[in-house]
Amino acid sequence: MNNSAALEKMVKFRVRDLDAMPLVFRKLLAILNSPYPSPRELGQVIETDQSLSVRVLRMVNSAAGGQNSPVLSVPQAVSLLGINVVRSLSFCMASYDAFFSPSDQGRKELWRHSVLTGILGRILSSKLHVGQPEEMFVAGMLHDVGRSVLMKHYPQKVRLLEALTAQLGNPLEAEQKTFGVTHAEAGGWTCECWKLPDVLTACVRHHHAPGEAGEFAAQARLIHVADAWALRALSPENPELQLFQDGTLEALHLTPESAQEGCDEALLHLRKIESFLV
Repeated sequence: MNNSAALEKMVKFRVRDLDAMPLVFRKLLAILNSPYPSPRELGQVIETDQSLSVRVLRMVNSAAGGQNSPVLSVPQAVSLLGINVVRSLSFCMASYDAFFSPSDQGRKELWRHSVLTGILGRILSSKLHVGQPEEMFVAGMLHDVGRSVLMKHYPQKVRLLEALTAQLGNPLEAEQKTFGVTHAEAGGWTCECWKLPDVLTACVRHHHAPGEAGEFAAQARLIHVADAWALRALSPENPELQLFQDGTLEALHLTPESAQEGCDEALLHLRKIESFLV
């Protein structure tokens, strides 16, 4: 077995150990992966987590505004806001608990970037008719999941990665030298372990090289753009911005102005989600 195959086997083995991941996150991931989700099933999953239930009810009562009586049940919240809205917002909130450590600012910023990329991916998908909006939301949310996997299992190498990135100026090259794999490839392996659809796996694995995504190149380009514009909004000095490929906007028939307009809209959604986390 060569080094690459051995590394893939090790990462996949560690990803399969999902005991540390909240059960509600895993169940929401399965619902997001379902083409015909059941509102009743979604409500039941949310109700198993007290913190998530409270957040969803706060969210729906805030959105309802002038209603005479408050919404007191999760099934009612799902019927009022719609299953697509509730399942995607619940996924954002559950991922916060799954991947964010209050003592780790880096992981918090990773979560914010992932959510913004997912929301922008959905907005661009609707505008450009590329992929399915909810599918592109999940792809954007998970595009950097490989980074979470590497940070979790190799925390002792994070400082080395930061130093190499500063030295080389290329984050992917620095990851390859530090871990023997990039976060994009580790993310692709993770999606395979979770048995996600091929389009999601392709978007995660190729979000830095969308031309290599084969039949899913258009969707991967969309996530490539969403990733770049989310980085511009939240961390304009991030070296990953240097990896943005010329010609991607033109291939999607998208202007920088339209991408920025979508990003501004996505930022408003992100801030609203964050307001329900405290």
